[in-house]
Amino acid sequence: MKKAISAILALMLAWAIALPAGALDEKFNMSYIYFGSPSDYSNLVDRTQDSVNEVAPAYFSLTKKGELVLTPAVSTEFVSKMHEKGILVVPYITNDWVQETGIAAMNNKHKLTDDLAAAVRKYDLDGINVDIENLTEKQRDDYVEFVRLLREKLPKGKRIVVAVAANPWGSTTGWAGSYDYAALAKYCDYLMIMAYDESYQGSKPGPVASISFVERSIQYALKHVSRDKLVLGLPFY
Repeated sequence: MKKAISAILALMLAWAIALPAGALDEKFNMSYIYFGSPSDYSNLVDRTQDSVNEVAPAYFSLTKKGELVLTPAVSTEFVSKMHEKGILVVPYITNDWVQETGIAAMNNKHKLTDDLAAAVRKYDLDGINVDIENLTEKQRDDYVEFVRLLREKLPKGKRIVVAVAANPWGSTTGWAGSYDYAALAKYCDYLMIMAYDESYQGSKPGPVASISFVERSIQYALKHVSRDKLVLGLPFY
């Protein structure tokens, strides 16, 4: 999901929210912080020139058993600096596309959500960005329950974000089928549509995110989720 990214921040990915009608003067942009040294994170954010509302640093990973791992990037100093700027810090948790790890995380969802909630409290984080990918329709209900448990356990006011596969074809199986847009939206603040990688390494040559691919992805999402809970993932590579 994370790629070498924008012209401004070669290490971050920006997103633009689908805002309700009448809110066109508002903007929401978030970015992952995936590559680079944690000591450079503040400088990377500074280079956005106050255009970012939320950042998702690489603070959480998973063991093969689906247990939470705090990465060396965790920094209370960085969190404090972002809060001083009015920027939310919502770290992402990832299985790095390893299906077995993602399945183990779903099977360990009660303990994993306990540990994530504890980390949010301990490090004064603003929520959790769930970026568990490459599951299938077999984990669809478990994924919803995982997010529901997070909502139940996180302190009031903390944010839950779920990155979802773009689904322009309305697939109900495979990776795209693992995300129940409507059910997930009940428990999260917004869904991020990964509207890119239409063509990818190993596929036939083609566009990264053609207009029709992105439009159909948005249309599918709007059938299941209100527009104020959708964020469009944009490729800058």
